[in-house]
Amino acid sequence: MNWYLKKAGSETVYGPVEEKHLEGWAADGRVAPEDLVSADRREWKQAPTIPSLKMEWVAQLPGDKRFGPVPAQAFRELIRSGEMKPDTPVRSTQTGQAMTVASLLAREEKPTESELKWKAEAEAARKAATEAEGRAGQAATALQAVQSQRAQAERERDEARHRAEDAEKRAVELEKKSETATTEARLALEQRAAAQAESASAAERVAIEIRNLQEQLLRARQEKDEAKAAAASEIDKARIRAEQAAAEMAETKAIVQKQAAELRAAAAQLAAARAEGEKWKDQCGRARATAAEAEKARMAALKPPDGLVPRALLDEAQRRIAHLERSYKQALQTVQRSLSARAGESQAMPPDQLRRRDIA
Repeated sequence: MNWYLKKAGSETVYGPVEEKHLEGWAADGRVAPEDLVSADRREWKQAPTIPSLKMEWVAQLPGDKRFGPVPAQAFRELIRSGEMKPDTPVRSTQTGQAMTVASLLAREEKPTESELKWKAEAEAARKAATEAEGRAGQAATALQAVQSQRAQAERERDEARHRAEDAEKRAVELEKKSETATTEARLALEQRAAAQAESASAAERVAIEIRNLQEQLLRARQEKDEAKAAAASEIDKARIRAEQAAAEMAETKAIVQKQAAELRAAAAQLAAARAEGEKWKDQCGRARATAAEAEKARMAALKPPDGLVPRALLDEAQRRIAHLERSYKQALQTVQRSLSARAGESQAMPPDQLRRRDIA
């Protein structure tokens, strides 16, 4: 069932809300005994007459004053705010039972809707903090993994470059061997051609050797092509790994830039603290100058005169010395209070900055 709430002395209507929600309002002390409730906005009843709201307890306050009837949970906020003491007597309008507020609240240990909400928010905040810590650890682990993968990619790229260079060298050597074999074959053909007239069998052997040389040349060319293809494949793989490493380096660079921005903000705070320290150092210098002037005036007053000095001049000198002493003491107290007030901020400065300021 849904309910409407009308505050006493006002035409403002709240709702519709469920009965459980209305009970929570009453338990939080937001429903006064004079307020009206209705289920259809036509027939209005006094809030204490609704049994589910449990508005049956009346508190006896000093000066024969009464507060209520309200639910037992409504007294909890009054005790927390200090408006009511735990030993305040209360009485039930239904059973006539009397006890103190503390005894009543001890019996009614059911938490209010606000307390449940606060506990839920606190638990959610704790879980969020735990999840944030977990994500931070995962990010650190991921960064280390990216750095390891980057180093591995660079090593594989270097190895692929070395293999490509070796393959190129082997191809050059095979090319030289093929050229040498071709030259030797040409020379052999010329020699065999010269001896062809002498022996037909010799010519046949020359032909066989020529075919063998041609086969060797063909195999050398095939090995050269295979070496070039393998080198091209290794180069493509190395390029892909280098692109992946470049992307990971870009992500790492973004993280480093963020950390650099945080460091710059910290440096700005440090500069402000240094400026404040210079300000207090200047005040200390003025205080020391005032003290020196006071000491100089004192020494001048204590110096034995060559002749007689009028009493008025002596009184004026003593008055100026007393004034300078008071000014020096006030300046010293001001500096000490300022240094004490800045003590909390100085703890956040680096140790080397703290030593330099103390020496200054």
